[in-house]
Amino acid sequence: MSSSAVGTTAAKPPERNRSVFRDNSSDSIHETLGPERQVIDHFDAVSDFYYEIVDAYRTDLGYYHKRELEASEKWIAIMRPQTTLDAGCGPGRHSVQIVSRGHDVVSLDVSRRMLSHLMKEAARSSGPSSIRPVQGDIKRLPLPSNFFDLVVCMEVIEHFPRYPDDFRIAARELARVIKPGGVLILEFPLRLHSLLRRLPRSTVSWSQVVRAQWRSSAVPTLTYQRRFSRVAVERIIEQVGLRVVERTFVRVIPSGYVDWFPGLENVDRLIEKIPVVNACAREAVLVLRKSGKRLAEPSQTIQERP
Repeated sequence: MSSSAVGTTAAKPPERNRSVFRDNSSDSIHETLGPERQVIDHFDAVSDFYYEIVDAYRTDLGYYHKRELEASEKWIAIMRPQTTLDAGCGPGRHSVQIVSRGHDVVSLDVSRRMLSHLMKEAARSSGPSSIRPVQGDIKRLPLPSNFFDLVVCMEVIEHFPRYPDDFRIAARELARVIKPGGVLILEFPLRLHSLLRRLPRSTVSWSQVVRAQWRSSAVPTLTYQRRFSRVAVERIIEQVGLRVVERTFVRVIPSGYVDWFPGLENVDRLIEKIPVVNACAREAVLVLRKSGKRLAEPSQTIQERP
């Protein structure tokens, strides 16, 4: 899910981190023109049934999301973050996951409608932790520097209109808001897997999963669905002061074949760990750490960035 700044609404805000964000109504993201507008329109349009589509692709999109949640679950337990950013949160599965583990989260997305669905889900949860929604762009984060222990950024960078320029800008912004010693979990699809998806019956057909209500909705085309070289992405990341501490590769065997023969999923889990071969995985999930000693407490409360 892709993710200037407009405003925020807090759900059960904790007193120690009461936030003040810019509310530039005349500079609303919904007045954006050009390629970013296409991305916003698409995700606004699919917000009502986004996770229905994801879950319908059980061995494809649904599997990728499952593995991404596993990665974030692991590092939530390791980091025990006091401050977390879900950058490009969509309807908010990662945000809900973070809150359910007892941690506050700032949830940022480009789509106002996605954030609306997130807050409906958050309203059904209970407990002292909070989700703080922000409509915004990860290339222009309205957030203070050196603030977050953990940043999760899944299913986002493939939708940038301009690569590598947009990613370079976003990488600098994400690195800026992470505290020294903090961690970024970054997911992105890999280019080589596209070659495997050219094989006969290697993908799950849209006609196998589509539902009538999805057909009846006018959904603008999502023009930007990029694939990347892992080496090129890591080179950019290293230039902004983040270093790789863990790599996870997801889905080498094309999803269409796993859909036919479910037992291949266990085989695929083994193949994902084989060097060189896993370069053909559908996606990579990188865990990146910012240099410096981790601080025990945030150095400031979230407030308007000048």
